Amino acid sequence: MTVKTRRYRVHHLSRKIPCDEHDLLNKTKPYPFVPKFPVVEEEYFEWIDVLESAYQAAVQKRPYYFIELGARYGTWAARAGQAYRLLNPDGEFMTVGLEGDLIGYEWMVEHFKKNGFTEENSKAIHGILGTNSGEMVPIAWEDTTPRPAKTYTFLDMLRDVDHVDMIDSDVQGAELRSIVDVPGVMDALNKKVRYIHFGTHSGSIEVGLLDVFRKNHWAIRVFYPQYGKVQTPYGSVTMNDGALSVVNLRFIDSMMPI
Repeated sequence: MTVKTRRYRVHHLSRKIPCDEHDLLNKTKPYPFVPKFPVVEEEYFEWIDVLESAYQAAVQKRPYYFIELGARYGTWAARAGQAYRLLNPDGEFMTVGLEGDLIGYEWMVEHFKKNGFTEENSKAIHGILGTNSGEMVPIAWEDTTPRPAKTYTFLDMLRDVDHVDMIDSDVQGAELRSIVDVPGVMDALNKKVRYIHFGTHSGSIEVGLLDVFRKNHWAIRVFYPQYGKVQTPYGSVTMNDGALSVVNLRFIDSMMPI
């Protein structure tokens, strides 16, 4: 595991603790390694959204489609695909990851392969989410050399699919403008997408996202603003990015109780 991997994983206890345990056990005794339940911290709400979206599709025996934007090494895309496959082993699914940093993209390709995914049920894309489709933008992650990445819009990501169970969006400040600055995006989200989880990254983005989704008949499931300690049903949590989870009320009648 490289130095860069360790830097990224220490940001969240839900990643750091199992990674540290895995490293220790790998040095002292052979597999199997059985991870524990996620730690209650900032990413706990993301876990809930991902697992619930997979559960809803699996129990209804329908195909599952998941998109992760700003995927790094495909963290949530892999978790979503594995969750659905565990619950519905014979079901069809597609998990998609979009990552602008070339090293992160290469890790995602490897991550998907190591999870047993194929071209039939996974797609890793080297690119970023933005407002100008096809534009090439130099991207660097930490101390990597900047390399050009292609810009994709929400419309690009949704064009060839009829339904999306969940989008996980962690695009470092482009969350709002990628929706409101591109005509037709909100209509496409309304028609095709059930759940969206955002890392919000700023107060102005939070205000804008809350406003646009409320106006378009989405329910706010979870909202905890960026920075600071918040009280949640699961205990006290210190937020960094901020978390916003929304559900499309157009699909609420087809959702199964948890």
